[in-house]
Amino acid sequence: MKKILIIEDEYISAKVTELALTHNGYKVVGIVNNEADALNYTRQHNPDLLIVDVELAGQKDGIEIVEEIREFSEKPVVYFTNHDDPKTKERAKNTRHSDFISKTIHNFALLDTVKKIFTVNQKN
Repeated sequence: MKKILIIEDEYISAKVTELALTHNGYKVVGIVNNEADALNYTRQHNPDLLIVDVELAGQKDGIEIVEEIREFSEKPVVYFTNHDDPKTKERAKNTRHSDFISKTIHNFALLDTVKKIFTVNQKN
């Protein structure tokens, strides 16, 4: 079963995402909302995918946290955020993410992306 870590500080958004993923056969190994927990969970649980909100309540945003994670992990990252403006997308490019999905689109777009990532990774 594929393991996913959700990095999100909005509880309801995180739980809805978790429910959609688990309902479709994925295992959510954790929901974290800050830099320290994101780094620790990634190291401890070695998730197959990270779903990350860009805007987080802590001192670092999701892009900065992924930059730190990139120092020890190359797992796929999907940004799932309300902040899909060109400047934010440009900042995210340096993190070698797999996709950038607007929360305003819907969870179905996220599920389609998750399925595509795991299908491509199975071929490699």
